Amino acid sequence: MLGMKKTIKFYKETLVNDPEVRDMPPESRDCLFADEVPSWSVFKAYSYSACISDCTRIIQMEYCNCSLYNFNPFDNKQFPDCDYKGYLCVEQLGLISSDFQELKKYKGKCNCLPSCTEADLMDIYSSEELNTPGKLTISISMSIAPEYQFRRQVLRTKLDVIVSLGGILGLFLGASILSIIEFIYYFTFRAVNNFRN
Repeated sequence: MLGMKKTIKFYKETLVNDPEVRDMPPESRDCLFADEVPSWSVFKAYSYSACISDCTRIIQMEYCNCSLYNFNPFDNKQFPDCDYKGYLCVEQLGLISSDFQELKKYKGKCNCLPSCTEADLMDIYSSEELNTPGKLTISISMSIAPEYQFRRQVLRTKLDVIVSLGGILGLFLGASILSIIEFIYYFTFRAVNNFRN
């Protein structure tokens, strides 16, 4: 409001991914990369905020048969813009803006995973005080440079699982994966060859 001075300080947590993370399914890594755009999205790259906008648009279409123009940035004809009645319907639902708290009411409609590459911003200080009347002042700053960098890594790749399985078989059975392959080979392919000869 006019006459207020607002100060916001935030902290940024950076994130880096190991190359093996891309090989894991999204359900295991619990995130999506920018090029993994869901089929129902109108956006060309994935981000958490784009997914929330998509979900808001889908709920608007389901309940009001239209969507607000700002949720359809590429003028997709599948999602017609709202007229006056549509705006009233969307307003009654509380879906004028893509507020995550409002979307929680429509359970099962949205399953937005975080982005694998976006940094996390945290509000560490916020204050409001009266200032010069008729003037609004907003100060936003990152008071501390990022000190930590989180790393998403895969603990066991498919190759690690095969190596571990071979080690366990070797330890408890005195056999390795090569021994099992030789056993199968001896009683299948070699037996058929011997029979033919």
